[in-house]
Amino acid sequence: MSAPSGLPSNTERPPEPPDWLVTWRKRYQGQPWGFVGFRTTPAVEEFPTRARETAEIPLDEALEQGLPADEIAEARRTFEIRWFDVEEQEEEEGKEKLDPVERMRARYRTMRESGTLPPGLASPVFLCASPLAVASVPAMSSGEMPGTTSSRWRPWAPFLLAVATELEQGLVDEEVDESIGCRREKDWFKPVFRVAVEVLVEELWWVVVEQINTLGRMTRFVQEASVTEERQGDDDDDDDDDDDLDAIWWTVHAPPRHMRKRRMFASE
Repeated sequence: MSAPSGLPSNTERPPEPPDWLVTWRKRYQGQPWGFVGFRTTPAVEEFPTRARETAEIPLDEALEQGLPADEIAEARRTFEIRWFDVEEQEEEEGKEKLDPVERMRARYRTMRESGTLPPGLASPVFLCASPLAVASVPAMSSGEMPGTTSSRWRPWAPFLLAVATELEQGLVDEEVDESIGCRREKDWFKPVFRVAVEVLVEELWWVVVEQINTLGRMTRFVQEASVTEERQGDDDDDDDDDDDLDAIWWTVHAPPRHMRKRRMFASE
C-alpha cells in the first residue's frame, strides 16, 4: 500500500519514550526534578559532577534513540541531585548521639514539610554519599566511567545509598516464595540500600515518584547497607552470598540469576 499523499514513504514511528520521560512530561516538565542527597564525608571536588554525569546516562541513551533533542536538553537542564553536607554531631553530656541516618531523615522530613523542596525533589527516598559510595564513582579522566552500553549487575559499579524516608511502609505479610529463597514483604524491606548511579533516573526515580511498587517489593533482591561501612560488605558475614542478595540495586525486577533459579525450581 502506498503512503498517503504528502507523507514520505519511509516515515517511521517515533521511538517510545522511556518511563522516566513519561513521568517527567506528566508531572515535572519545566521545574527541578531528581533527588536530595546528603554527604557524610568531606566533599571531593569532582564528585558531584561525576555523580551527575553518571546519573544522566539514561538521558544520553534517549538522545541516541532519537527522542526530541530539545526535550532531553530541558530535562537535563532541570535535573539535579541537590547535595547537603551532614556535619559531625558533637557529643553533649547526658545526650545520646543520634544515628546518622535518623539525623538525615529528620532533616529531610523538615525540608519536605516546610515546602522548601520543589515537588520533583521531594520523593519517598533520598540519597546518601558515604565515604565508600564517593570512592566508587571513578574520576572522569580514568576511562572507567560507565556509558549507555555498560552492562548491568556489575559487582563494582558506581553507587550511592538510597534511604527510605519512613521506616513504616505499610508492608504486608504474604505467602513465602520458596523458589527464590525469599520470605515475606516485611522481611524484604531494606531501609538503606546501594543503588547504581546510572539507574537512578531510569529505574529508581520514576518508580518511587509514581509509587507503583512498595519499597519492600523494590528491595527484596538487594542487601541492606550502612552509611558507616568502610568497604563493600562490611555488614555482611559473606561478601558474595548474603541470602543470595545483590550488593547493588539495579531494578525493581528480579536479577537474571533469580529468574534462572525460578525456572529451575518450576521444572523440578
